[in-house]
Amino acid sequence: MDRPDDRNRRLRRRTVIGAVALGAIGGSLLMPRGPAVSQGHVATRPIDYRWRADRDRSSIDRDPYLVGIERALMRETNAARRRRGLSVLPTDARLRQIARAHSADMLERGYFDHRTPEGLSPADRIAGAYRRFVGTSGENLWQVQSPEHARPADVAPVAIQDWLDSPSHRDNLLRPQHAILGIGVAWRPHRIVVTQLLAAPFTLLADALPVRWRTGQSVDLAFATHGAFGQPVELLWRSPGGRIGEAGRSPVDRARTPSRPGDVQMQLGYPDGGNRLTVAPGPWIDVR
Repeated sequence: MDRPDDRNRRLRRRTVIGAVALGAIGGSLLMPRGPAVSQGHVATRPIDYRWRADRDRSSIDRDPYLVGIERALMRETNAARRRRGLSVLPTDARLRQIARAHSADMLERGYFDHRTPEGLSPADRIAGAYRRFVGTSGENLWQVQSPEHARPADVAPVAIQDWLDSPSHRDNLLRPQHAILGIGVAWRPHRIVVTQLLAAPFTLLADALPVRWRTGQSVDLAFATHGAFGQPVELLWRSPGGRIGEAGRSPVDRARTPSRPGDVQMQLGYPDGGNRLTVAPGPWIDVR
């Protein structure tokens, strides 16, 4: 009779072909209350990604094989964190939808990368599809090409160990600030693709932020929860490829959308002592 360690070694030897784990971290930014900080270029419209995350994936919930892999990965992730004295991460349903969407997209369109063919990063995908989330995130990817139907109990330990063996992915998985988790798996014969999203909410909005707003519209934000930085004091807007606050900024309690139409990302500023703010990214919106 095989021991679990024997089965894991056989899985690695026989079914993992060039297993790759990719990691990405979206960080908060410290900025003065005056000058803005440069941001990276966005290749396409992140808000357009929401349709992919919102596609009906209820078939996954009815597939015991896929659900079994997701649950096994959840258990192994939290076991690795617990062994190191870190918090156990609950599943966030929206992060899971976004993770499932990315795994399915990679499988359907034949790529394996954090960025979609349109150039959307993990942070872009979250900002487009998770309309309540303001905060930072990290993503790990893993895939296996298998000549046989690999069991969930064999797949999960190998995937987690591959991530732990890589410094960047280990940092994602064991980051103390991460508080929620979403794992999404896609499968077809001979290939399993896994997306693991971990996130640190600075704020969760009480309601999903609408996609479309009018120019100069009053923004009345209601908050469901706050993280370690407490309540935000400033609302900032940036355009694709623009700087923090270059499209407008105002106190949270007197906030308005930008005066010019276009895509903008909502960002919230949290007091960090002196005249500095910690700025966390939130959803993209379409101002018309």
